[in-house]
Order: sequence, then C-alpha cells, then structure tokens
Amino acid sequence: MAESNMMLSEEIMRWRRRQQHLEESLGRLSEEEERLTRELVKAESQLAYYSALTSDMKRELEPPSLASMLKSFRRA
Repeated sequence: MAESNMMLSEEIMRWRRRQQHLEESLGRLSEEEERLTRELVKAESQLAYYSALTSDMKRELEPPSLASMLKSFRRA
C-alpha cells in the first residue's frame, strides 16, 4: 500500500511539473503573439505608406492621359 501511495504521489508531482511547464510555455506564447501583432501592425502601416507613395510617384512621372486632360479643361 505504501508503495502504491508513493507511486501515486510521484505521478501527481510529474503532472504538476507538466502543468507548470505548459503554463510557462503559454505565457511565452502570449508574449510572442503580442510582439508579432505589433510587428504586423507596423508592416501594414508601412505597406499602406509605400503603396500611397508609389501611386503619388506614378502620377507625377506619367504624362496625363487625354481623358484626364479633357476633364481638367471642362472644369476650367
């Protein structure tokens, strides 16, 4: 009986260590998720900025189309 109790106690301790390890791992994952979320927000912001910049540069470099020139003359 004493041997059974000892085995049971060892098993309980093993599962408690496993539980603690999993909780620590989840904490690290949470921190990593937060870091990656912040990085993703920054990447999306940079993409929006450079996409807008590219569009602006194209407008400046490309000659106006005939249709847009006619529209601007009609407004004047």
